[in-house]
Amino acid sequence: MSLDRVNAYVKEKGFDRAEKTGRWKDYTVYTPFFEKKDGMAVPTGLPVLILEKNGHLIWITGRKVFMICDDMFRKAMEPKNSYA
Repeated sequence: MSLDRVNAYVKEKGFDRAEKTGRWKDYTVYTPFFEKKDGMAVPTGLPVLILEKNGHLIWITGRKVFMICDDMFRKAMEPKNSYA
């Protein structure tokens, strides 16, 4: 899915743009942002995520956001196997 389509989706929800955050299970994860005129992202309170899979977008809020972020962060911190 193109970032343009995700950006159009978050604009429908009142945000300015989205940024790819990573992968979670079989989903591509995006984070929506508000921007100031200088292009800097503005903190918006509790996090929101957009999950994309097979062209379908899902808006995630509340506790599930924290569960997904926790899982992504734990996986990112796991040691990588070295076969050298």
